[in-house]
Amino acid sequence: FDCSAEVRAEDIKAYIELDRLGRLLEKDRNMSFSRQMMDFYKSAAWPLSFSTGYKLQDVLQSKFESDPEVRKWVKRSQSLWLPRDQVNDYKLNVARDAPNPRVRSLTTHLFGDGKKSGPEMLLWVPPSMPHYPLAGVFIGHETFSKTLLFSAWAMVPRMLSGLLSYESERRVLGRRQPEADYFPRKTRSKARDDSASHHDLNRLIRLDAGDLAYWSLVYPSKVLIDVPLKRNEASLKDLLAERIKHFAGLLKPLAAGHSGSRNQNHWYVLGPMLLDRMHNDNWYEDWIASISNGSDFNENTLGRVDDISQRLDSIKELGEMPADLPEYLAWLSVGSPAICAYRALSLTYSEDDPTVNSGHASSIALAFVSLFNGVSGSAVIKRISKRQHWRGIIKYCAEGGLQAMLEEYFYMLSSSSGVDDAVKAIDNSLRTKPSSVKVWKAGPIDDSTHLRCHYAVQLGTQKASDEAGQERVVSIRESFNSPFRPFVLASTSIGQEGLDFHWYCSDVVHWNLPSNPIDLEQREGRVNRYQSLVVRRRVVQALSREIDSSQRWAAPLETAANMPWKTDLVPYWHYPEGDAQIRRLVPVMAMSQEQQRYPQMLKILSLYRLAFGQPGQSELLEHLKSLNLCTGDLEKLKRRLMIQLAPILYQDESQDVPA
Repeated sequence: FDCSAEVRAEDIKAYIELDRLGRLLEKDRNMSFSRQMMDFYKSAAWPLSFSTGYKLQDVLQSKFESDPEVRKWVKRSQSLWLPRDQVNDYKLNVARDAPNPRVRSLTTHLFGDGKKSGPEMLLWVPPSMPHYPLAGVFIGHETFSKTLLFSAWAMVPRMLSGLLSYESERRVLGRRQPEADYFPRKTRSKARDDSASHHDLNRLIRLDAGDLAYWSLVYPSKVLIDVPLKRNEASLKDLLAERIKHFAGLLKPLAAGHSGSRNQNHWYVLGPMLLDRMHNDNWYEDWIASISNGSDFNENTLGRVDDISQRLDSIKELGEMPADLPEYLAWLSVGSPAICAYRALSLTYSEDDPTVNSGHASSIALAFVSLFNGVSGSAVIKRISKRQHWRGIIKYCAEGGLQAMLEEYFYMLSSSSGVDDAVKAIDNSLRTKPSSVKVWKAGPIDDSTHLRCHYAVQLGTQKASDEAGQERVVSIRESFNSPFRPFVLASTSIGQEGLDFHWYCSDVVHWNLPSNPIDLEQREGRVNRYQSLVVRRRVVQALSREIDSSQRWAAPLETAANMPWKTDLVPYWHYPEGDAQIRRLVPVMAMSQEQQRYPQMLKILSLYRLAFGQPGQSELLEHLKSLNLCTGDLEKLKRRLMIQLAPILYQDESQDVPA
């Protein structure tokens, strides 16, 4: 996208301040910063705050302490430093206030104009094949994709991962901003930016204390599981209406004969358990045994299970059944993390013992509890649900097609992992704690702080030779290849080759153009892979009407594979029909080198593709570049010389076979 219209007077002022600082530092003849300052300005907003690891930072700190002129300029140049007070009060609007046109343009592109809920309200990528039209905050984001961004500068992944994650938090808070602080207040030995402290402050769900109704999120009721989800064109509202009638009938025998007053919403968790005791012998008891033998529930939490069991044995003291219990069970049958996980596991993995999937389902549901207790999850639920957050969580999961999302993710995992590994993978993704990036400021004392990174994360500062660094790279790749956050991965060249990020990503941003045009292909090849998001969405769009409503997720691809294609590259590597596509995004500034280089780079790339597969590729490529061919001549040459190696096939007019 073109950022030329975004350049403002404040941007020019920021560059002047940065350039002036560079000239002050260059008073020492052994140093040269002018060119670097221009690159910093074009690449980052508030660049000095994110300059950790660059020689500039050490020089600037030294000059700040020894040179009064530099010290004076640093203090007055506000556009070079992230305004922390505005960040703390959530008053800094990155899309509006960042002194960099590319940062503003990217932020607006990712989040929208702010007039309606954007991707900041999403906690997972919407499913490619939902059971019903998505609802709530997911409306309008059905084709949402993760974004992979490449930059030549190490500061860019740090800067963008911190700022985009902050902007996500700010937008989710909305009108709640005045009562929130970005940086948790200092306590005893806690740092100002301690993320664990922030997590505790925002915790929504406690299974070892508080409202028992939260246990309805983790209990996989067999009665509710047995009302399956089928894909059809009915709305979620119509689907719920049918289920309300069904559960109202099942609950009638339990409605009478109760004394006492209703207490702490116990009916909403005990209702499904009582139905299971009526219709499924020992299901509840077998579930208790499975979670007691596992390691997911601690001793205090299991103590609450004993409390639940005692109340089940004293149902006459529950008080009057709430009138909306059938409606809540309808929502629960569609949006419960435990119930959706059980169905998705059963569709993907064969398991003779139902109690095994019951335990796995509760383990996955506990991981979702961690998600909704986290910085992002808790903020989203508080935005849509002012009280009784368990209701808001179930509604959010149902509106976001939770079961369809899990079915798709388990399908992708099933090719390389069994059920235990799949459960572990989803647990790791949902329990990943936010990382952070350092925000520096020159001064007489170290006054660094950190920005939390959850919506976007960085890849490229990890040491490939270091074991911890390698593990971090693997963890980031697995999280990005899940439907859950992070939604943006900002990388240096480390992510350019050998790492695949195609499961849930189809957008690639080239923040800095590579020096070699072939690297453009390498970057985009990270998302153009086997069973990529684009392929899955295209297949579903083309074949959804031909698929049985109760079939497992593999059905559409298997149906496509059985069609008479002329190559086995279709449908798993490429599908020729559909709206989904890989999008290349290049934010260029007016009169910049990138604006001039980009068209020429595309032409060279086209010539490279022409030369690919020919003898003497390098010599042919150099010769073709020297000819300076016009577009028409180039097209003629392509038709004569190109060897078609791509999976994009062309219709054979002599046969009635799809391409």
